[in-house]
Amino acid sequence: MSENQLSDDQVEDVVDLEQFPEADTSFADDEIEDDSALNSESDFADPSQDPNYTPDESTLDSPIVTTAATNAVIERVLNVARAEIGVVEGPGENNVKYNTWYYHGHPVSGKAYPWCAVFVSWVFYRADASGMHPKGASTVANAQWFKDRGAFGSAPRVGAVSFYNISGLGRISHTGIVERVLNDGSFYAIEGNTDERGGRTGGKVMRKHRKNLGPGGGFGYPAYSGRVGPAPTPTPPPKPIDPNAPLVVDGNFGPATIAKLQAALNKSIAARLTVDGDFGPASKKALQRYLGVPQDGKIGLNTVKALQRFVGVAQDGKWGPGTTKAIQRTLNDGKWNHPAKPGVPKPVVPPGPNLKVDGNFGTSTIKATQRAIGVKDDGVWGPASKRALQHKLGVTADGVIGPATIKALQHHVGVSTDGKWGAETTKGMQRALNAGRF
Repeated sequence: MSENQLSDDQVEDVVDLEQFPEADTSFADDEIEDDSALNSESDFADPSQDPNYTPDESTLDSPIVTTAATNAVIERVLNVARAEIGVVEGPGENNVKYNTWYYHGHPVSGKAYPWCAVFVSWVFYRADASGMHPKGASTVANAQWFKDRGAFGSAPRVGAVSFYNISGLGRISHTGIVERVLNDGSFYAIEGNTDERGGRTGGKVMRKHRKNLGPGGGFGYPAYSGRVGPAPTPTPPPKPIDPNAPLVVDGNFGPATIAKLQAALNKSIAARLTVDGDFGPASKKALQRYLGVPQDGKIGLNTVKALQRFVGVAQDGKWGPGTTKAIQRTLNDGKWNHPAKPGVPKPVVPPGPNLKVDGNFGTSTIKATQRAIGVKDDGVWGPASKRALQHKLGVTADGVIGPATIKALQHHVGVSTDGKWGAETTKGMQRALNAGRF
């Protein structure tokens, strides 16, 4: 039975955070195994987890959001969040589309990439409400963003951003978006990276019934034209980004880091970028030009490895906080203000392997493909090669060459996209490899 089909007798009581002993603070956040102290019902206390479910408004202290009754922006935000209920991460821990969006289109996985805060940021972005919530992966920093604007408090409101503190951790460590509020002060929130127990690393998007927030927890009130929470005092417009200011080495590839990179690329290769802190296609191509890799505007495996090689970190092809910190350090040191090599770098087009275009995906073709996708050219078409190909093509890197991967490959090499890998697809690969454009 799916979580959308839970019957009433499968629903447990609301869990009160204060009934649980303190957790062992010797564990890091991503090492906490028992998250049940996060004051959650095991599952939704309504007949189902249907994202379109509308409760009886007589039980609420403020009406459920409807387009006719409240600000359309709140409705948009909640509808985006509701549509995500049921998403599950994987394959791999924290491998989820919200992280791929946050890390500039590059899939990530592992304990270093929890995503509850990224999920909330993504929802506001998709709802065209980015200015009402920061783009960030830190629950602490996101809560502080609201505090800095005088828009943080203890009262739940429909559309508010909830911030929780698991007892014993000593800080905010989970977040969600309030969907409805009950007369007893409890509320329902849509949350990412949770589970049936209400954990904070559960890997699912779910609707949860929360009774309290934990010590220091609270609610951030987005500026929905005064609709949600106390109206924050007007704040001055953000200060212009100063690309000459030293960066904080925090691993956050945000507007300040991007602007400083843009200014450095303008100086070193005359990129003529607008220094606006937006890492768009022009900035990506300029970065690739500087690094001497093909300028396709897509930050894939080869671009990330070239970037990591330049900034002096392990070349694992994954752009995470460690890579960004190295970028920030080298920007502060002025390394980016000069060409990576004498003269303006030019795209590197490897010499073609001179393959026979026969449609045979044999050892020679496999080795040439492996060299093109940046893995060991051992002639064995195994999981590592398949995942590297998928990274190159921008599809889910699960090591399974299915129709989606094949269609992306066929599109890449310019043959008919029927999703079937036959001789014509291999011939297209061989021609592309020979031309140095794979």
